[in-house]
This record gives sequence, structure tokens and C-alpha cells, in this order.
Amino acid sequence: MRIFAAASFISVPILSIASAAPVRRNADPNNVLVLQLVNVLERLESKLYQGFEEFDSPSLQAAKSASDPEDFIQQFKVIERDDAKHAADLASTIQSLDRQPISDCTFDFSSVLTDISTVMATAHLLEHVGEGAYLGAAELFTDPNLSGTARSLAADESRHEAMLSGADDGQTETAFDQPLLPSEVLAIVGPFISGCDIGITANPTLTVTNAVPVKAGSSLVFESDSLGGSDEGMFCQFLTGDMPSSLPLLRQECVVPDSLSGTVAVFITSDATPLSSNIQSRAAASGKIVAGPAMISIGR
Repeated sequence: MRIFAAASFISVPILSIASAAPVRRNADPNNVLVLQLVNVLERLESKLYQGFEEFDSPSLQAAKSASDPEDFIQQFKVIERDDAKHAADLASTIQSLDRQPISDCTFDFSSVLTDISTVMATAHLLEHVGEGAYLGAAELFTDPNLSGTARSLAADESRHEAMLSGADDGQTETAFDQPLLPSEVLAIVGPFISGCDIGITANPTLTVTNAVPVKAGSSLVFESDSLGGSDEGMFCQFLTGDMPSSLPLLRQECVVPDSLSGTVAVFITSDATPLSSNIQSRAAASGKIVAGPAMISIGR
């Protein structure tokens, strides 16, 4: 049985990014900064899918849903080509703004290229973060053409995530995705990137060390270089795209609420004031974010 329906092979056309941004000498530096970030992110995603070539057919056959290993690989080649095309179009847009794309990044997935399940979980993570990055970019761009293109690319990332879900029937997604700030994007994907300066200060990385899958009622355990030995005065906060603001809990009582499922962002903060789903409001409150977000997938 094939993993995906035949329609999954078709990539829905997106807007021409390069044509959306006319050549001009005085481009908004914030627009360029966000474009640089999503360009690096697309190349990061493409690099991960290339890693599937390291697995032989028996390994793929042993995967949970890979009844047809060749079809399995073909699907990821489709996504990899889409990501490479997005990266090329974004590079053209950056050049049209009289800038050059960041080209000296090194991408290292050695920590996750251990088995198919781990790679699949990482692919889910990157596509979800990619969608959040574009939704955030749509709100941050000062050029309405770029904002429209970002929303189109977010939809493409969502299609990729749907394709991945067809290969992993244990993955549950949220109905509404959360826009992410550049600093939040880098907090999540930064461990895979080195050797380049994107020009954005990342939030401290937060890792949830619980065994997967995480279930409602699970007490979360965290690791981060920014966390001290004491939980006193710290809070964990859960946020999804369909919530107007986050749900804060004392860090030492950070238990996944029964009301949550799918992919959820988790932050550690220095006070209990809920974080807004609005990225502009969340940016204004960035000083109280101790670490995160981490993305967790909550199953049922």
C-alpha cells in the first residue's frame, strides 16, 4: 500500500517571490533579515531530507508505515525539491534587494540521523517551525507583497507536514499554527546550524527530556543552559495557535493539561503573566523568557 495519495506528489504553485520584491537600493533591513532567516531555514530542511539517502531499503521497510520503501523515499524527494526551490527563490529575492544570501552556514543532523523514527520526528519539527516562521514573517514584513508570499509559503509548509503525517499515523497536528518570532525559530533549530551569523539573537534553547510520545498528564522535565538549579519563581507556559494567550503553570508543577493535543510550544518564563499569541506583543515581553520555545507533540 502506498504511503500517500497520488495527489501528494503535486506541489501547489506559490507566488513568484522574486517578482514580489522589486529591485531597490534602500530595502528595509528588517525585511532582509527575515528573508535571510527563512532562506537558511529552507536550506536546513532540504539538507535533512537528503539524509534519508543514508538509510537502505531494509531499514525503511522496518519503519512503522513504510510498506513501500521506494515510495517512501520518493515522497521525501518531492518535499526536498520544494524546499530547494523555495530557497532558490528566496535567494533571488534577497539579491533583488541588493543583498546576498547567507552562504556559510553548516547544517549538522548527525544527532538525529540514527533511525527513521527520529528523522521523521525531526522532519515534522522543521516543517512545523517553517510554517510558524513564515506566519511570523507575514506579520513582520513591511512590504505587503512579501507578506502575501510568506503566507503562501506557510501553506506550502503545511502541505509538507500533511505529507509527513501520511507516513506517520502517530503524529497529531493542531488545527491552528502559531506564528513564531525569528528569535524563537532559532531557539528551536539553532542546534543544527553553525558557522554563520544570521544577525538574530536566539532565545536560549529549551529541551524537553521526557520520553516520547508526551501525553496529557505528563510532568515535563527540561534542560537548558539558561536554567539554574532552582525552580523558584519560574513558570512553564503552553501556547498553540488557537489560544489567545499561553497557559502558565509553576515550573515544578508543569503537567501537560488535558485540553492540549498536537504540536504545542512550551516556554520557561520568569513570571506568570501569560504570553500573547500575537508576536508583536510577545516580542515586547521577550525579556521575561528564560528559555524556549521547545516544540512538543502531545498524543492521545
